[in-house]
Amino acid sequence: MKNFFKFKKYLNLIKPGIVFGNYFSFLGGFFLASKENINLFLLYISSIGVILIIISGCIFNNIIDSDIDRMITRTKNRVLVKKIITIKSAYIFAFFTGFIGLFLLFYYVNNISFFLGCIGLFFYVIVYSFFMKRNSVHSTLIGSIAGSIPISIGYSSVSNKIDLCFLILFLILVFWQLAHFYSISLFRLNDYKIIKIPIFPLVYGIKCTRICIIISIFLFLLFLFFLYINNFINLFCFFTCFIFGILWLMISFFEFFDFYLRSYSRLIFIFSIFIILIFNLTIIISF
Repeated sequence: MKNFFKFKKYLNLIKPGIVFGNYFSFLGGFFLASKENINLFLLYISSIGVILIIISGCIFNNIIDSDIDRMITRTKNRVLVKKIITIKSAYIFAFFTGFIGLFLLFYYVNNISFFLGCIGLFFYVIVYSFFMKRNSVHSTLIGSIAGSIPISIGYSSVSNKIDLCFLILFLILVFWQLAHFYSISLFRLNDYKIIKIPIFPLVYGIKCTRICIIISIFLFLLFLFFLYINNFINLFCFFTCFIFGILWLMISFFEFFDFYLRSYSRLIFIFSIFIILIFNLTIIISF
């Protein structure tokens, strides 16, 4: 029982939902590059490496945000805020998982995947979490770049190259995450007001943020179309994702005619999670 509670507190520290979501994107990129020739050892070793890197990033983010987490009802019970885990232990855990993850990509996978892992950690921990989140309205864009790395590693771990498909996948995830993050900023607007983070709707307004969500979803669909016309995905994958993407776009339009900001922005946020799961799942099923 004692070991269970010890495991549970560390599980809360690594943000399992974020780890799962990013790993699922990694699988989408991996299967897309593999087609029908799945290298099981490569899948196994690169999966461990990517998961450890994502875990490391989440822990560092928790450490950096621990002072503002205590100010919000939703986050005030996190393990670092309540000192269930010490900051020193969290740092050791973060450095250890990050180092092992990067080592696995460097030694067993390829140099491109290793450098992408380094870039992802650097952008998410140093540029986004440490510098830009509290100081710049453009932190969302940096977070989107970092969040697009897992699918890029998945693709490059198999292909060992940066090509047109790699770039399209990267941009699809960037624009998906922009819509995803902007919707989060809307339905958690009060939290950001409390901690005085210069997020997009607080600086440029709610209407402008809604427009950015619509533009981001449109560009997501546009690059999804580019993925299809270049024969990187089949009709099943494209048609399924496109139909749900259109529904996502329609919901974002309806938000303009509704006064219940929190309910609609939360719906867009939930639908964005559903969309990215469908996108990666159809790729995995197809190949």
